[in-house]
Amino acid sequence: MKNFFFVLLFLVSFVGLQAQEQGKVRVAGNIGLSLPAMGAGMSIDLLDIRYNIKDNINVGVKIGGAFMVRDMQEISATTGTAIMHLSSNTMIVGDYYFPNGSAFAPFVGAGIGSFSIYDIKMDFDPSQSVNYTYTDFPLPSRTIGAAFRGGFELGRLRLAMEYNMIPRTKMYDVANIMQQVGTSANSYLTINLGFYFGGGRWRK
Repeated sequence: MKNFFFVLLFLVSFVGLQAQEQGKVRVAGNIGLSLPAMGAGMSIDLLDIRYNIKDNINVGVKIGGAFMVRDMQEISATTGTAIMHLSSNTMIVGDYYFPNGSAFAPFVGAGIGSFSIYDIKMDFDPSQSVNYTYTDFPLPSRTIGAAFRGGFELGRLRLAMEYNMIPRTKMYDVANIMQQVGTSANSYLTINLGFYFGGGRWRK
């Protein structure tokens, strides 16, 4: 019973932590589910570092990436196609918070940055063989994209929904990785959960 109350006290104290404060720096990380128009995958922000220019506004740099399988189509009972999407990004980002004097703080934000993308058309055909090594990949497509997000923070925890707007880029054929076979859509939605360190406290 004592252990239960100790854990409960720790959790209450953790959620009660509040941020942020002008002039402070905060560092975060996020992981989430990627949802293109058709398909699913994972996203991760390895580093999200911000400077609080005001008590309720921060700006900074976010470095992350995403992997997903999208646009799956069944051709027959044993064959089909899908697009494998692999990307990395570096973005300049900013968020605006609506603090209410508690640990719960809704926010909205946006970002713009550079994306490096591989879109590869995969054919699910038992009779097909791949005759290349994975060192033969072409250079990734590079483009500029934007993101719009909204969510809330509770203590040091962060839940957000983010829409990534990315132009179409080259798509390659898995059977001949150097051959372009059209272009692929890249925009997708993410639902991510994260945490952060630093940042100070909300000023009251």
